[in-house]
Amino acid sequence: MHADQPPPIVFFHRGYDPYIAFALQQARVTNPQSPVYLLGDETNDLSHLGVTHVPYRNYPGRSKEFIAAYQHFSCHELACERLCFERHFHLADFVQRERIGPFLYLDSDVLLLVNLRPLLPTWRQYDIAGTPGMWCSCYYGEPALTSAFCDFMLERYRDPGQLEAWRRQYGVQRLDVSNPGINDMVLSGMFLERSGLRHLHLEQPRDRLVFNTSFLRSEHEHIPIARGPDGRIYALIDGRSVQLGSLHLIGSSKRWASAFVDWSGALVRCFLKPNYRRNFKKLIKHYYFGRRFKRGIPLAPAPK
Repeated sequence: MHADQPPPIVFFHRGYDPYIAFALQQARVTNPQSPVYLLGDETNDLSHLGVTHVPYRNYPGRSKEFIAAYQHFSCHELACERLCFERHFHLADFVQRERIGPFLYLDSDVLLLVNLRPLLPTWRQYDIAGTPGMWCSCYYGEPALTSAFCDFMLERYRDPGQLEAWRRQYGVQRLDVSNPGINDMVLSGMFLERSGLRHLHLEQPRDRLVFNTSFLRSEHEHIPIARGPDGRIYALIDGRSVQLGSLHLIGSSKRWASAFVDWSGALVRCFLKPNYRRNFKKLIKHYYFGRRFKRGIPLAPAPK
């Protein structure tokens, strides 16, 4: 990859829900020079958006080994939680076999709001740039780190002492939202802490830009953003206006995606997939809630 060329952008998603179309289109629009990949399945081929659809099952990596070793220490549903681990194995196999260079991984509910090119001189000084770990938004300066992280996860789940410690901590007491247990976010934090890698925390403001880790669990929360006259989205952090580089639309906030992504014929076409009745209802919901939410975003001058 040429030094000035923006890196590829890679998403992972199993199954189909129209909200992933907003994330894909936004990445495509903000970074027209970057290849955009979706590691998906037969239900979510959205190639007409200008992205490359890749069947993730063609890149299993060591996922079967992990599934065999996995034990569930989480309040979340087993298949969904385990898939969050498994995606790293598919991702590692994909970037290795396709010889992908430095790249940006994004969760399928993350809206990328900026072009990556101006950020590369800083990011290239680090091994990893994440929010804060190897999930949500993560730039891999060295793609081989995906495999190193997979090896680390396998080691943890094959370590009897580690499993016993997790069992004592999470296997008896009731798990709840405040005590979610073990997930890939926890292990990515462990990996980065023990590896000694040069790690840039994108969730911390830098040069008046910050990447979001989670956005609005409830519509009743205070809207911590403003739209500048330049169309950019800003957050107020410690009394300062800081541009947002991304939005992670967790939970029900996914229905507000269209408040930040322009509608297009290609985007509407993403809703015209089986189950038609379900997806048409989602089209109406996204249009209604996105438009209503957009009207509630206050206007603010861009920072000087």
